[in-house]
Amino acid sequence: MPEISRKSAVYHCDPTGRMERSLIDKLRDLFKKAGGREIFDRGDSVAVKFHCGEEENTSYLNPAFARALVSELKELDTRPFLIDTNTLYRGQRHETAAHLATAHRHGFGPDEIGAPVVISSDFKEVNSSGRAIRVAREFVEADAALLITHVTGHVIFGYAGAVKNVAMGLASPAEKQVMHSDLKPRVKEEKCIACGTCVRVCPVEAVSIREGGKAVIDTETCIGCGECVAVCPVQAIPIHWETEIAVMAEKTAAQCAAALADKRGKTLCFNFLLSVAPDCDCCSWSAPPFVPDLGVLASRDILAIEQASLDLVAGAPLIPGSPLVARYLKKNPPGATSEGVVMPNPGEKFPALFDIDVEVFQAAAEREGLGKREYRLLKVS
Repeated sequence: MPEISRKSAVYHCDPTGRMERSLIDKLRDLFKKAGGREIFDRGDSVAVKFHCGEEENTSYLNPAFARALVSELKELDTRPFLIDTNTLYRGQRHETAAHLATAHRHGFGPDEIGAPVVISSDFKEVNSSGRAIRVAREFVEADAALLITHVTGHVIFGYAGAVKNVAMGLASPAEKQVMHSDLKPRVKEEKCIACGTCVRVCPVEAVSIREGGKAVIDTETCIGCGECVAVCPVQAIPIHWETEIAVMAEKTAAQCAAALADKRGKTLCFNFLLSVAPDCDCCSWSAPPFVPDLGVLASRDILAIEQASLDLVAGAPLIPGSPLVARYLKKNPPGATSEGVVMPNPGEKFPALFDIDVEVFQAAAEREGLGKREYRLLKVS
């Protein structure tokens, strides 16, 4: 058997557009090329996993992409609906009413998208990896799934892609805590400025400002959500792992596998490598991207599309205007040549910029049987 047949197909379009050939046109072609018309059958209930972006985040995906993909699904006489779950941390997406209101404000309402929006608070047990894992009921009971993922960096995962989107985005609150339970942040007193930001965002009141003016985290109360790590303005709260990071990777892969357990052959993934920001869309802010826009990927294989996303980012140049890149350059000054200053290109961006081994997460997903890491990249112009 030729080797190419063992590789999963990943379709890729660049981010450019022109008159009579917009990025939306390319997106529709990606849907068809990647097998949308074969995956989704007439009458199917299709769960469209989306992320509307936290309030005051400005780099979340343009809702026009979701609208176009929903339109493709409706042309096939399917019954699409958008789905997400509430967050562990305190924000506008922590409670259902506020989450729905944020989705509306960001252009993801049913009138704008053309499909109902479900913020699930009902969870169903799925037997996977030797235990019962709770996943959003509406997603589990849907006939098929379409995953819309904005690829970004992440303070805990390093890389936030499709596996994280499904695993964390469709889990019950208890399962989210299970995935985070190995993370126990600590405060570096010498860096803490006692601004109180970490205190305000903690969902379980595990952080306080003690006498003497420094923040302290009660590790017994802490649920490991990582929100304090993300919001600290002076990076005074680094991540500490109670176990190897591989344990979290295994839990995340198991959660994703549970969500997709009955959707093998009935799932289509889209990864958007646009505005690849250092922080995920759950943050109530946005920092400039650290690589240029790289286009959109589509595949039936969630692991192949993840690997292709990582490889495309690895091959892209850094953008000097990003604060994340500025911190990297401070540690790794550019080399000078006779022609001027040469920007370093670390290749594997996420390990270099976030100091997190993304390979561990990919390996765990592969062991869980989520897909193939070998892929062939097929261009859609």
